[in-house]
Amino acid sequence: MKQDPLRYFRAEAQELTGQLEAGLLAYEKHPEVLPELFRFAHTLKGGARVVRLGLMADLAHAMEDVLAHHREAGTQLSKQEVTELLGIVDAVRVELSRASASNRDEVAADTRTPGAQLDFETVRIALSEMDALAAGAHESESLFSALRAELGELGALRRGHTTSELADQIAERERRFTTLSDSLELSLRRLSDKASVLRLLDASMAFPELERAAHDAAALTGKQVSFTARGGNVKLDGHVLSPLRGALLHLVRNAVAHGVESPFERSQRGKPEAGHVEVLVERRGPRIAFVVSDDGGGIDLDAVRRAAAAQGLATGDGDALELIFHPGLSTSSSVTDLSGRGVGLDAVRTAVQALKGRVEVSSKPGAGTRFELLVPVSLSSLRA
Repeated sequence: MKQDPLRYFRAEAQELTGQLEAGLLAYEKHPEVLPELFRFAHTLKGGARVVRLGLMADLAHAMEDVLAHHREAGTQLSKQEVTELLGIVDAVRVELSRASASNRDEVAADTRTPGAQLDFETVRIALSEMDALAAGAHESESLFSALRAELGELGALRRGHTTSELADQIAERERRFTTLSDSLELSLRRLSDKASVLRLLDASMAFPELERAAHDAAALTGKQVSFTARGGNVKLDGHVLSPLRGALLHLVRNAVAHGVESPFERSQRGKPEAGHVEVLVERRGPRIAFVVSDDGGGIDLDAVRRAAAAQGLATGDGDALELIFHPGLSTSSSVTDLSGRGVGLDAVRTAVQALKGRVEVSSKPGAGTRFELLVPVSLSSLRA
């Protein structure tokens, strides 16, 4: 069986590009991260050289040169340089994807590994969690040994005692056997729970891409937007987080393009010129809530009704907010990179429903909009 030469580098490169992106997005408020950014770029360059990805190494080297210049001169990156460096990070990811796809093509026939991989299919596990799993396995093994010993003693009793003595001894062994069985069942349940936890990801893995989406959308629309994300320590299955990625990206971009007003409009309304978009993740029993909210102008329900009427949809006394999920509905008067094609909130609802979840939306004129995606923690089979 052929080995994947990028197996370990891929995880390292994904982490480094994420750190570079997060650092660049935070740079304006925290310019002290520049030395760290330099180290990330330097490490990425070295790793790419080792696995002979020359173009990726050259891209990392270009980042390293820019960062080294400012680090040595004691100067700060300009906004244009930050944007260009983010573009290089994107190019690195493209090269990593190409290299990974090429390698999968080479080994697919031998390993039977599917060509398409989920964005969040790899997890990093804390040693303490692995130790807990190992301890649980040892405990279960010990209990199995004790059960086997009890079964051996039962056999000896059957061969070496009278009927009355045997009944008393078996009754005692039965109590001990039941106690051991209960302990073993509890140990195996704990072991199963620990194993399930190991395959869960922190929701924060999605945050850098969402922040980048808000940053890029603001640059495209000429708006000022601050982005915050909370609840990153909430854990969920990567098979849930991966398909939810597109829905969250759309909602964040939508919040910037349609929700947050221009700086002039906000100042006219007595608001700070910079709008705010927030992603909040909360655990609610067996489900996870992803809440995307903004402090913009809210959904223009009259415009929604007009757009729906233009498509021949009924716009009676029902909830106008439901109309925004209709396929093809758009209130934009022109087509841009962010809006106007009528592809959006219907896809969000479809993605969430495919996960057996639901979408709720609320909006207040002049105060903003809030979308709540409620999805299960895991798609794996659960004990019932």
